[in-house]
Order: sequence, then structure tokens, then C-alpha cells
Amino acid sequence: MTPYAEYPSKLQTVLYLAISMIACPVLGADWSIPTELQRYFESEVKGIETRHHSVMHPANADQWEQQKPGLRRQLAEMLGLDPMPERTPLSPVVT
Repeated sequence: MTPYAEYPSKLQTVLYLAISMIACPVLGADWSIPTELQRYFESEVKGIETRHHSVMHPANADQWEQQKPGLRRQLAEMLGLDPMPERTPLSPVVT
């Protein structure tokens, strides 16, 4: 038994993809977005762009420097890094 026996062969993968490509249109999946919903999302995006234009496009370097700490804080919070995790000692082992 090879170490990669649990993985599908290239032929199996190609066959699976071919069958999927043929079956999806046949099954008649409708992935279109209703017009009202599309208009709603477009208006929301325009509203966000309008409200946050100064943040996304600062007028000059001074404005950017003023916004940078707040934006870094928001990014860290979104990434779950606020507060930053405690630093652990690095103990590299060279072999």
C-alpha cells in the first residue's frame, strides 16, 4: 500500500470534475440573484463607499497618519489580535 492510497487518483479527480460540469447545468440550479436583492446590495455598497470615502481615500499624508492608529486597532480587533497575545520566548534548536 502506498502512502497516498487514501487520496483519489488523477483519473478519479478528472472524472469527478467532468461529471460535475455536466450535471450542474442539467440539474437546473438557478444561481441568479433576485433584482430587488441586487439593488439592495448595490445601494448598501454605495452608502458604505460614501460614508467611508475619507477613510478609504485620505486626502494627504497627514490625514493618513491621523487615521492609521485607529485603523490598525480595528484591523487587529477583526483578526482577533486585540489585545495582542503574550509573547513567548523563542528557543530555536539548530540540528
